[in-house]
Amino acid sequence: MARIIVNADDFGLDVGTNNAIQLGFEDGLISSTTLLANLSGFDDAVERIRQGKIPENAVGIHLNLTQGKPLTNGIINEPRFCRDSNFHGEIRRKPVLNLSSSEKMNLRLEVSAQIKKVYEAGIKPTHLDGHHHIHTEWAIFQSSKKTILNSRISKIRLSRTAGIHFSGVKGLLKKLYKFQFNRWLSLSGFSTTNRMGEFTDFFEAPLENEIVEIMTHFVRDASGNYNLDGIAKDEYKLLAKAFNEKNNLITFHSL
Repeated sequence: MARIIVNADDFGLDVGTNNAIQLGFEDGLISSTTLLANLSGFDDAVERIRQGKIPENAVGIHLNLTQGKPLTNGIINEPRFCRDSNFHGEIRRKPVLNLSSSEKMNLRLEVSAQIKKVYEAGIKPTHLDGHHHIHTEWAIFQSSKKTILNSRISKIRLSRTAGIHFSGVKGLLKKLYKFQFNRWLSLSGFSTTNRMGEFTDFFEAPLENEIVEIMTHFVRDASGNYNLDGIAKDEYKLLAKAFNEKNNLITFHSL
């Protein structure tokens, strides 16, 4: 039996996603979630936590530098991050190995503002991860790690270790980068799980004395329904719930 954290990303994206995440907790599909501080569903998400509909000790921060309007003004003027006063997400198209002095300063201000907004809402975040895995970009994490640690956040998501399907030189380089990045997380003073992937990476893999994070999303289909990982089949939810019941479902708060 393993200890597993099943984290639903994108809490605070919109009211519909918040509804789905609340139901995910109630159905035993997830044990944790991460909150977007700058999108339209934030206030609704906070109210659900205050009302006890979402476990207070199961909410982390979903650091967002790729979607919506920033909380600070400086980063709006950084074209690598923003266009027309909004994050454009293009920074994820290729590795981010270096940032200018201006980009570093404005990045830190935005990261600090997102964390501060969550704390000011009365939420003590259990951990941090990144929208579209933005926290795993080398220069972005290097520039913001002190800001994160100084905000009393010491638990963080690994770069994905399971379900990596690149081959050849590109695949080898990607795996080497992930290994080094995850090692760097520990050396920087963060606590992590042992592995990270999606449900489908672990359904057939035996888990023993490990701590594993399973990343999930609730995705809206053409009919407006929210499906776990975008899979519109009840069988998938049943498999996920059965998998959770075979293991010890925990949160980052328990690490």
